[in-house]
Amino acid sequence: MNDEYNIHFPGRIVTYYPEDQTADIQISAEGIIDTFDEVDKLHIKKVLKKVPVQTAGGGGWHLTFPIKPGDTCLLSFSQVGYDHWFYEDKDEAGILANNPAPWLRRTFDITDGFAQVGYNTLPRAVQSYSPMDSEWRNADVAQVIRLGEDLTITIDTPVSILVQAPDVTINASNSILAASPSITLDGAVHITGPTTSDSTGDFVGDVIAAGISVSTHVHTGNLGADTSPPK
Repeated sequence: MNDEYNIHFPGRIVTYYPEDQTADIQISAEGIIDTFDEVDKLHIKKVLKKVPVQTAGGGGWHLTFPIKPGDTCLLSFSQVGYDHWFYEDKDEAGILANNPAPWLRRTFDITDGFAQVGYNTLPRAVQSYSPMDSEWRNADVAQVIRLGEDLTITIDTPVSILVQAPDVTINASNSILAASPSITLDGAVHITGPTTSDSTGDFVGDVIAAGISVSTHVHTGNLGADTSPPK
């Protein structure tokens, strides 16, 4: 049995291993060593190796984050040893050498930790935190996907947005507005409705097809009389 019980500790990521979602973590608090001369001493706790880090998910889906060294976290410790669960994905430890698995005797042991990243110290508190909207954002809000309290969805980014899919369908019940100094359509364009328009329903502006202006071109007549440009 372990004489030292560990429940929760603040911690800091030293190394994160994305391939198996574990981390080496430094406990952010020293231990106290009692001495006989009434002068207690501090000792730095060892870095915990390969601690499982929570990855938000369920049903085969996950939300991942690029966890970095220095990120703060909360460490919690299992009431019993979890070797069978962690290493083999089993719910029971079973019998080893005619005895219960020895790690089951561990209680709140330092080797049986879990880490939750996202607990912030006051100096690391999220800045410009929206009290109304749900946001997926970076620290300075230069990039943000915002689900507004008014049901709007906003994407702000200083770089391009890339959508890769075999087909993309947009169903808008009212209208779609695309505002840009330049719009390029690379591929065959099929328009099944009117290409309008101003208040009269006429197409606004000129159309150039094969170098010929729809607004200004004329046809040479068979009898030598040219047609006038379209009006």
